[in-house]
Amino acid sequence: MDSHNLLSFASNNTALLFRSVSQTHSLGIISALPKFSVINSAVEVGLSGQVNTEAIGTKYVGSVGGAVGFIRGANVSDGGISIIALPSTAGVNDEKCSQITLALNGSTSIARSDTYVVVTEYRVADLRGVSIQERRRSLLKIAHPDFRDMLEAK
Repeated sequence: MDSHNLLSFASNNTALLFRSVSQTHSLGIISALPKFSVINSAVEVGLSGQVNTEAIGTKYVGSVGGAVGFIRGANVSDGGISIIALPSTAGVNDEKCSQITLALNGSTSIARSDTYVVVTEYRVADLRGVSIQERRRSLLKIAHPDFRDMLEAK
């Protein structure tokens, strides 16, 4: 659907409701929604749970957008949950790299204190209420097996 057709469809369509970002991203509004859940993607996750959603090295590929607001809202919503989902590896210059990292190669978009659940194709790391050492152990378990020994050794 091109922009013209999209605007025609949306114009005066009573099935659609448009609100300002001050409402759609409001912590007060989001957190009041029961069982509010959010899934965000990431470029990489550090071993203590900090998340980069923005850059691969110095190249920006995304932005923070509403991730932090939605994550914080889900984290305090009654029965809500926030999830960071990413593949365990990515290809960079024809080389496989771990997306669970010792330290972020890009910006810290989401603080480790806001990161509750991280998922790769290998498992789920539930980081809620655990120590930095337990976060590290949980994240190592969801890293790609080819990188676990290297990550654990450092």
